[in-house]
Amino acid sequence: MKKFGLFVRLMVIAIAAACGLSALAAFRPNDGFAVRAEDEMRGVWVSAVWNLDFPRTPAQDAESLRAELTTLMDNVQKMGFNTIFFQVRPAADALYPSSVFPWSKYLTGEQGTAPQGEFDPLEFAIEQAHKRGIALHAWINPYRVTASPNDNEKLASDNPAVLHSDWVVTHTDGKMYFDPGRPEVEQLVLDGIQEITDRYQVDGIHLDDYFYPGEEFADEASFAAYGNGYTDVGDWRRANIDRLIEKIHAITAQKPEMTFGVSPSGIWANKKTNPLGSDTSGKQSYYTAYADSRGWVKKGYVDYLIPQVYWNIGLEIADFQVLTNWWADVARGTNVKMYLGLAAYKNIDATDNGDAWFGDSGIQELRNQVALIKRTEGLGGYSMFAYNSFLRSSGLFQMMQQISTGTVGFEDMTNHPWAVEAVNALSAKGIVNGVSKTEFDPARQVNRADFTLMLTRLTGKTAEVTDNFADVTADKYYYKEIGMAKALGIAAGRGDNLFDPTGIVSRQDMAVMAYRVLKADGKMEHPASTGALNKFADSGEAADYAREALEAFVEKGLLSGDGGNLRPTGGATRAEAAVLLWRIDSMLH
Repeated sequence: MKKFGLFVRLMVIAIAAACGLSALAAFRPNDGFAVRAEDEMRGVWVSAVWNLDFPRTPAQDAESLRAELTTLMDNVQKMGFNTIFFQVRPAADALYPSSVFPWSKYLTGEQGTAPQGEFDPLEFAIEQAHKRGIALHAWINPYRVTASPNDNEKLASDNPAVLHSDWVVTHTDGKMYFDPGRPEVEQLVLDGIQEITDRYQVDGIHLDDYFYPGEEFADEASFAAYGNGYTDVGDWRRANIDRLIEKIHAITAQKPEMTFGVSPSGIWANKKTNPLGSDTSGKQSYYTAYADSRGWVKKGYVDYLIPQVYWNIGLEIADFQVLTNWWADVARGTNVKMYLGLAAYKNIDATDNGDAWFGDSGIQELRNQVALIKRTEGLGGYSMFAYNSFLRSSGLFQMMQQISTGTVGFEDMTNHPWAVEAVNALSAKGIVNGVSKTEFDPARQVNRADFTLMLTRLTGKTAEVTDNFADVTADKYYYKEIGMAKALGIAAGRGDNLFDPTGIVSRQDMAVMAYRVLKADGKMEHPASTGALNKFADSGEAADYAREALEAFVEKGLLSGDGGNLRPTGGATRAEAAVLLWRIDSMLH
């Protein structure tokens, strides 16, 4: 194998920087590569470790492995994913013939044992993905030697961890890891990546969130030998990871068709610990994994980042919406693409005990997260973990198909053909929900709380809730959205600091709130009165506060009448609300 020495690597870094190659796009057209013309990343992680995704059962038979991969690719295509992160190194091993690492036990059942017939799973996976117009990134775990203490004595004789046991640390969790502080380990990781980029037409190299396994890592000897003047072991550890990330990027930068990205833990640091961090209180990867993912973006060490934001919207310690905005802000002003990692697996693992991820509510949570990503400037898509979750849930499989195609198809929309497109589009984006998997109930009237919640989500805007209406209590599902609507000037209430959340929203109040959204966003400037309301027999029923909004909406075709009447004080149906929201969405985005 071609060795890529330290001097050469440093030269490549310098050349790449001089040529402006530090921030490449995640998708770009190149001969022989399955890159996407679409702007949106729709990715899925395919794990080999513990046989989560592929293969589901170890096998040496090439035909069975080939058949399983073909079915996997068919399913990925059916669900509308356009990118696969295919794990080829789960633990100091390989799912391809390597001169650096032994064959993976997760592939054949025994580390070092090759599949029959000289079968190359990575080569076949690339071929099958590209045939279907799907990009494939080779996903590696750089430092993990064993994924279970039970594997510590089952390593192949030619495993680098066996040949160089002094490179290895047995952690407090009983598992073995390569020591990131050793130069030989760095070179080993780089050699493995160079091998992949030299031999395979992968669309990218991808690392997950496993760097240092924790703060209590037994690397005293390497710190003493290679600390190079560092007084703080944490700073030294971060420098080790930073250097590896920069050098991997230099390797991938040699091929403009190839990108490099990382999926770090979703919390870089908490604001209470680091003023640059997010308003969260969870585990901090900057201090525990020594992964300065924010710094990699700012320095251009990666082409893309997919933080694993595996929490639900509204979770106090780690609110998905808070982290969505924080990561989007990290990427602004850089050339790095920012996507978010979503926890489809939590829907499978959840139990019916109030868990936000359970059942249909969990599926809707994922829809809402995708919708939030689509509405957030600076984010370019998402990736779901993991593939097997969609095999285990027909609801998740169908959800992904609907999200990808923008269609849903409720069975009770026959008498409301004028609203079908709007309902399908907004349902796929997670803005509106069906009352069941097959029914939307289009004729049901909408209360004021639900319409305000949907409108607020659609805008993608947030605000701190420091005050709310007296009749909107903190235990209600709509508390946060109505509070934000009040703060943003969308909702004014009915007077005396009351909102009447359970009252039916009138067509005029629906128009007034939506009108405020469009005006605030600079999407509507109402001209002098045109008398647009005069053509309706019941125009006199419109309240004075609503006439400007109603006239503007009629003029713009956002609101129409029914049999010569506008029905300004009549209750809005779910179908009517969906159509208006859809039209507003098209103007905002």
